[in-house]
Amino acid sequence: MDADERLIALEKAYTDVVSNTKKEAAARIMVSEQKAQCFQKELQVVKKKGILTMMKLKEMMESKGLDFTTPRDFFPRLRLRSSPLLQTS
Repeated sequence: MDADERLIALEKAYTDVVSNTKKEAAARIMVSEQKAQCFQKELQVVKKKGILTMMKLKEMMESKGLDFTTPRDFFPRLRLRSSPLLQTS
């Protein structure tokens, strides 16, 4: 009987450990999903702010009588460099 009771107690302890591990993993997943949603919302806000800033900059430039339609117009010294991975030796 003593061995049977020990085995039952061991099985119960094992079941509790597995159950707690599942609960902790589920809680971590929920927190991660909430963080991902917050980051997604923050990204949308930053994109909107960036677009509004660019539109305001364009308005300012156009009010000075300048026409800026492409990124190269904004940054005339910008040189597009090809990736070293694309170059063949």
